Amino acid sequence: MIFLDSSIIYNTLVETEITKYAKEVLEQRTPKITSDTAIDEVWFALLRKKMGVNSARTLKKRVSKSLEGRQALYDVLVKIFAFLQEHGVLIIPD
Repeated sequence: MIFLDSSIIYNTLVETEITKYAKEVLEQRTPKITSDTAIDEVWFALLRKKMGVNSARTLKKRVSKSLEGRQALYDVLVKIFAFLQEHGVLIIPD
């Protein structure tokens, strides 16, 4: 069984210098799991990237005050769950 931490998930969804390695981990036929915390970490990182902000405070302001921000919250979460479903990743509670 392989635990997918946030860095594996993020670097598969976003092209980085370690994307190739992250994809190799996903290609293994071993069952894969992740946690609520890992999902939260990826969600925050992808949302910051999508909204173009660096701080949690700025992100919170943008999300709470705009329809665009709330739509971004939804879009990023859908992307993460679609990715997990596509790869058969089981989510375990913390």
